[in-house]
Amino acid sequence: MGYGFRKQSKRLATSGCAKRDEQFRIICSLVLIMSLESPVLSIDCKKKEQLGNLYREGKCNCTKVIKVYDHDYEHLSEGKVIPHGIYNLQANKGYLTIGSSSETAGFVIDNLFWWCKYGINQYPDAKNILLLCDVGGVTSFPHHVFKKELMHFAAEAGLSVIVYHYPPYCSRRNPIEHRLFCHVHKAMSGVIFDDYQTIQKAIG
Repeated sequence: MGYGFRKQSKRLATSGCAKRDEQFRIICSLVLIMSLESPVLSIDCKKKEQLGNLYREGKCNCTKVIKVYDHDYEHLSEGKVIPHGIYNLQANKGYLTIGSSSETAGFVIDNLFWWCKYGINQYPDAKNILLLCDVGGVTSFPHHVFKKELMHFAAEAGLSVIVYHYPPYCSRRNPIEHRLFCHVHKAMSGVIFDDYQTIQKAIG
């Protein structure tokens, strides 16, 4: 009869983008050209979490049952966990910073400054840097604060910054999603975020 116990599959797009294929072709061309002597970085923020003895999906190795609150009320939280990642395509290396307040343009730029302090040494002839971002969030193209912060970053770093956004509803195509965040998700599965040191150990 064709019946079976099946899980739903998220394959229907809620919206489309008229120039989606063209955008992907431009991204591929930019990555090929820029990666010859300039860094290509994929950046994004992972799902925000709450700090404290609160329930989290997943399982982990432990010697006894971990007891957590039966409800995830906000007042039970002891803080915020804002994971922001930077993935270097050429080096195949990822970097994760855990914020404790909000996802802001300043937070993203601070992380880029940190990467530039150490990572730019791999590109002695670099005059440009390519950033691949999602179309939403603080790195979206209408976000004027992010643009202003990028200008400050470019001036301080002495680099020309090129930002290219993935089409709407294509965030999973961003390299950081399947090269860094998938591993972070596995490492964090079932781990209770009782303090920031625990998070650091889990993803370290």
